Amino acid sequence: AEQVLVRPNELAPLPDEHLAEPHRTPPLLQQSLGVVVGRDYPEPIVDHATAYRSAKEKVYRRKGQAKTREASQRVYAKHGSRKRGRDRRVATGLFASRD
Repeated sequence: AEQVLVRPNELAPLPDEHLAEPHRTPPLLQQSLGVVVGRDYPEPIVDHATAYRSAKEKVYRRKGQAKTREASQRVYAKHGSRKRGRDRRVATGLFASRD
């Protein structure tokens, strides 16, 4: 299947490699093409690097909570393995670990 590239009219002069993140286009190139981000096209609403870091921190903080680990073990005991026996008993705490 052929990929169809649709670009907003404001970004028509930009080369394809800058369409995904027009705000990262070098300022000199923006000026030479007559497409200045912040003037002709809006700045990004979300800083993706900051949002990614924040979400990652929240996930790891939540994963470290005892309540989350207990819920994870319950889910694993019910759905985590198709094998019967040892795996299911370990997950539910019914089998002493040999480690």
